Amino acid sequence: MSSEVLTQAVGPAAPAAFGQGRIFNLLSAPGGPVTITCDNRNTKGGQTALRRFVNVPAGTKFVAPLGSEWTYLRLTSASNQLISIFVGDEDLQFNNAVTVTGTASVSLNPSSTINAPAASVLAGSTTDGTGVPANPARRRVTIYNLTTGAGGIIRVSDTGVTGRGFEISPGQDQEVDTTAALGIRCDTATGTTWGYFEES
Repeated sequence: MSSEVLTQAVGPAAPAAFGQGRIFNLLSAPGGPVTITCDNRNTKGGQTALRRFVNVPAGTKFVAPLGSEWTYLRLTSASNQLISIFVGDEDLQFNNAVTVTGTASVSLNPSSTINAPAASVLAGSTTDGTGVPANPARRRVTIYNLTTGAGGIIRVSDTGVTGRGFEISPGQDQEVDTTAALGIRCDTATGTTWGYFEES
């Protein structure tokens, strides 16, 4: 048997069929979930029970036990789309090759640059004039509220607004994965000292 990555147009009127294998990995299905059927036919023309994977998203992987390979792999889709699927008998890993619809855990690459400006004193009931500037190269920024400040709470939001966003109490910090500018405001009468730690 061989292992290969195949690309195929599929849709309601165009099911796809792939050959023999033991492992499949649905690498890309931008048009939504698909249904995959593993069909195992013996040499006398009989048929064993089918394995069916109904409405599975991109990123779905299945490894059949040794000796339980399928003869045909059939794939159907409710919408017209171009899918990419790995089929074979060697358990390969793929990096950055999966399109996922829904919630996924993402591992970010380490940053190579740190920017940590000096903390700023912010009076009560005022907005910091600079906040956190936009940075297209930024991976993440950590905003902190020092315990050594006057004890006020800061509010983080998009720039130029008041009365919304999340709050950071003295001694606390919050990490944000964004390249956008962020507004910083102290909504309490007591001022505070805040700063940020930027990774790019």
